[in-house]
Amino acid sequence: MTRRIVCLCLTLVLCTLTGAADREPAVITAFVPLAERDAVLQFPADEKPTLTEILSQLPATLRVCLDGAKTPVSVPVEWFCVGGDYEKRGEYYYQFSPQWDTTRYVLDSRLDVLTEAPYVGVFLTDAAGAELLAVTKSPNEAAVFEYLTGVMGLNAAAACGVMANIQAESYFNPHALGDNGTSYGICQWHNERWTRLKDYCSQNGYDSTTLDGQLHYLDYELTRYYSSVLRQIRAVSNNAQGAYDAASVWCIRFEIPANKQTVAVTRGNLAKNSYWPQYRESFTVTFSPNGGTVAPDSQEVTNGEPYGDLPVPARDGYTFGGWFTAESGGEQITAETVADLTEPQTLYARWNVAVAVKAVSRDGDLITADIQCDDLSALVFCAVYLDNGKMVTVFSSQVTEEPACAFRFENVTFDYASVFILDSSQRPLCEGGRT
Repeated sequence: MTRRIVCLCLTLVLCTLTGAADREPAVITAFVPLAERDAVLQFPADEKPTLTEILSQLPATLRVCLDGAKTPVSVPVEWFCVGGDYEKRGEYYYQFSPQWDTTRYVLDSRLDVLTEAPYVGVFLTDAAGAELLAVTKSPNEAAVFEYLTGVMGLNAAAACGVMANIQAESYFNPHALGDNGTSYGICQWHNERWTRLKDYCSQNGYDSTTLDGQLHYLDYELTRYYSSVLRQIRAVSNNAQGAYDAASVWCIRFEIPANKQTVAVTRGNLAKNSYWPQYRESFTVTFSPNGGTVAPDSQEVTNGEPYGDLPVPARDGYTFGGWFTAESGGEQITAETVADLTEPQTLYARWNVAVAVKAVSRDGDLITADIQCDDLSALVFCAVYLDNGKMVTVFSSQVTEEPACAFRFENVTFDYASVFILDSSQRPLCEGGRT
């Protein structure tokens, strides 16, 4: 009896294990973002923590949605440093992305783990500026942005892409040394590029050890040696995706670190998710009601994002036809239009004359219509039809200030009548109900 019980238990265990092995992994179809306090780790650059110390501070689980469900569940995860060996790299920014037991969970093929899964950014900062991180808010960061946009003419997104790379390479420190003393400055110019930096500054009255000298050289180097890179970053859209694209191009074609394709993803994420929210451009849009009234009469819009809800103006005798970039003609702007501005903007209300056939009634051969039309050049038409739908006759009348108009159809036998309004060019404006 005991032997049978043991055999039965073993059989149940084996069946359970076999069933688990045959079960398809659950598909991760969405992620819940990490809380801000969990998404960033910050350390002084001269006290770079070990990989073990980093991993000990990362979340043990992520909240995800499985198989299209809307209710998230917790999934155990581990973390890896994107772009290669954390211990051997001498950068100032690292991205740690999650991984999970792939026998239990797989990622939806439409998602990318490096760009769409939550990640943790590890920032190594100068000791003096550690508390300023967000992005860095160091004076050098602000100066670089002003130079890239004000002197070199890059849009904000392109500047964000460049700055994400500079942060990773040097933390905006013009004295940064890397690659065992063979790379120098904010862009970590290496070997002969470092020599060219010193030669250019010496010949043009700049100091190669200063931020000012290195920015002037950067402008020169791009124009002289990397013109195709400059063309590419000048062409990016001035939005979050443009910031990502600029960072990726700069990493792959200008900085060229080891594992450049993968590292480019981390710097693109840094530009898109950290720099762009700090430096994206906002402008005031003013609403001109053009004879009506509107409240509010202005709002802020951000480049690269939709305008959002727009106010609806009012004007007696008119219906609102939308907001346009000019009083006549121009482009219509809607809530879904993505802003791409270089200066404050005025939008103009477009109005249509309010036209309506409110009611149509019949008393024998007399048809009466109650209309609304402020265009006194318009015409009111009344048509009568046989029971087979064939029109037999039409009368017209000029619109007047009186709301009612009447048509008498003597000696005409008809089934029903319909009233409609045409403008002075006989284009239909409105058709009302029929009797």
